[in-house]
Amino acid sequence: KKHHENLKSIFGLLSNDHAEKIKETKQVMLRANGRNVFVDIYARKFAFSKKPSFIFYIHDTTDMARVLQQKREAELSLLQSLRSMELNDLAGQIAHEMCNPLAVIVSSCQFLKLKLSKGKMEHKDWQDSLDKIQSSAGRMNEVIEDMRMLTGRNEPGTQAESVELATVLS
Repeated sequence: KKHHENLKSIFGLLSNDHAEKIKETKQVMLRANGRNVFVDIYARKFAFSKKPSFIFYIHDTTDMARVLQQKREAELSLLQSLRSMELNDLAGQIAHEMCNPLAVIVSSCQFLKLKLSKGKMEHKDWQDSLDKIQSSAGRMNEVIEDMRMLTGRNEPGTQAESVELATVLS
């Protein structure tokens, strides 16, 4: 019954002036009975008993428009969920890449402290531990630079570079 009421109210909005302007199917949103109604309208002019007449084809597409809107909303929700999952995966990979070098740095520092506390510190111990720390810090820097490049935030001239501390301090 509501379908017929909608069509009657839409039909009442059409006059001969409007019909002559409709040369192909038009998609229209109208307000009928207090709600939005989506319709496809096609008008065709013909002669009936030598008088100009029109045939109107009006198809209520309200349900189809609602289904399409729900589909768009579901697709958007799915896309947001996929992005969130990808971001979580990326964060996990970054955390893993950063944890390994940090573990090497921490264990090297603990080794140095232990050797120092026992008074058994040798130059080779220092050199090996500092090399591991420097290598691990370099690896972390590579991960950070890769993230900057991925996000487009790697500005020219901001990239860290390796320098000899002795040269800088002298």
